[in-house]
Amino acid sequence: MTIQFTKFQPQPIKNMTIISNIGDLSNDYARLRAIRDELLAINKRESKRHEMDSHLPVGGENLLDEIIEMLESFLEYEPTDDELTGEPPMSAAERLNEAWSHHLQMHG
Repeated sequence: MTIQFTKFQPQPIKNMTIISNIGDLSNDYARLRAIRDELLAINKRESKRHEMDSHLPVGGENLLDEIIEMLESFLEYEPTDDELTGEPPMSAAERLNEAWSHHLQMHG
């Protein structure tokens, strides 16, 4: 008796959008937005499946919701007025002058 093995041929997944050009996006912020959009699409597909047909492990949908929420809060972050109107940082020259003044006062 002879056993013949056939080469496995993967079949394309129907009705599934995958970001194939994620590396072609212009910057990392744009990539994160594309990843967020893909995660939303995965979540939407997963929510339509019966629990027994789920592709994610148990609790995966809840975790995915949290990840999307954190990513959205990061992407939509806007600094508060207090963060924008704070004292500007000191330049290197200003730090040097302040340190030198302090040194002269201590050892003057």
